Amino acid sequence: MLVRWFDGRLSPDEIDSLASWIRESPENRARAQHIYDICFAAKMHSAGDRFNTENALAKVHAEISARRGRNIMAVIRNVAAALLIPVVAAASIFFFKVANRPDNHQVQMIEVSTVTGMVSQFQLPDGSKVWMNANSTLRYPSVFDGATRDVELDGEAFFDVAHDKTHPFSVHTAQMDIQVTGTRFNVDAYNLPDRNPRAWLEEGGINLSWKDSSGEAQIVPVVPGQCAELGMETRTVSIASADIGGAAAWKDGGFSFMDTSLEEALRQIGNRFHVSFVIANKALMTRKYTGDLREETLSGILQNFSLADGIRFRTIEKSVSSGRQILEVY
Repeated sequence: MLVRWFDGRLSPDEIDSLASWIRESPENRARAQHIYDICFAAKMHSAGDRFNTENALAKVHAEISARRGRNIMAVIRNVAAALLIPVVAAASIFFFKVANRPDNHQVQMIEVSTVTGMVSQFQLPDGSKVWMNANSTLRYPSVFDGATRDVELDGEAFFDVAHDKTHPFSVHTAQMDIQVTGTRFNVDAYNLPDRNPRAWLEEGGINLSWKDSSGEAQIVPVVPGQCAELGMETRTVSIASADIGGAAAWKDGGFSFMDTSLEEALRQIGNRFHVSFVIANKALMTRKYTGDLREETLSGILQNFSLADGIRFRTIEKSVSSGRQILEVY
């Protein structure tokens, strides 16, 4: 299950089961970390090719069997170290590609991905800090050596950008771009059907750019305390006051709701656990919630809603386009 979790192939129920097992003891947590390190090392070792992590794990087990007299954890650490190429990784999966520049200079492109239930934090080459929500991917160069600092995001991330007016920082997503010089903001831009991308600004200033329904480029400034949302159908941006603390509470491992609608609360929960919600009972759309949730499992979180407000959930299907489990809310 740990290997399949690394590959993003666990169902919500399996993730709950795995999370419960990890919490049972320090030994389980350590074992999970070691197996994750092995899978991480296998990804690094493959550098450009798809690597079968299950085969890698099988080789590890064979190594363990061949050296019965040695400590199992020591063998796992040694195998991981043998696979790991020289690079410092802060968190998550780092996958390197080499891109050719026009001047024949080669630059490494780093791709960081998180899986269901994972939140990671790391630092970009310019000192900017990034927190990534579950099921997200960020690509950036190993060195920002041009006139601008550009990264590509599919998913949700919080950015604390290092101030540098002479080298603007840009976040590129499938539907919109965000330009800044130094600021703190949250971006929710999962490339999913019928999903409106949004950006919340905590401090500083950002410009949101996109193409309208006629294909014309548009740009709008956003100030602290605002959320900008791009309507996928209308191709227009709406801006409203928003609670950035609640919207970005995921980066600290929890959820914080302050007069938050059920739809927004479920959006945040769905991001973490790679599920989508369909609110069948429209009367529930008017309900709002205030409070903090620190549960680590989807079932525990949904149980809180059921106990507090009588809301029920059931699985209805799995989305073919996004791979997400769809839960009906009634």
